[in-house]
Formats: sequence, structure tokens, C-alpha cells
Amino acid sequence: MIRQLANMIASFLIQEDIIRRDDADIYHYSTEQILINSITFSVVGVGVFATIIGM
Repeated sequence: MIRQLANMIASFLIQEDIIRRDDADIYHYSTEQILINSITFSVVGVGVFATIIGM
């Protein structure tokens, strides 16, 4: 699912002429890593918040 979303974002950037097709792999990988890190950060943040409020 994350890989598909990253692929859609990279494809959109190519279609809008924001990035070159040659750079698509780099942007795909980078977008995938950003999404993974964002999800991880969110899960940890919710866990910390739940611990603080005692749930």
C-alpha cells in the first residue's frame, strides 16, 4: 500500500512536469521512506500520548 502510494505520487510529479522521468526512481524511493517514517512517528507519538494520559 505504501509502495503504491509512493508510485502514484511519483507518477503525478512526472505528469505535472515537476520532475524528470529519469529521476522518478529516486523520488519514488524517497517518498516511500517519508511515508514509512511518518507512519512510524505517528504510531510512536500515539503510544507516548496514551502513556502520558494513562490509557
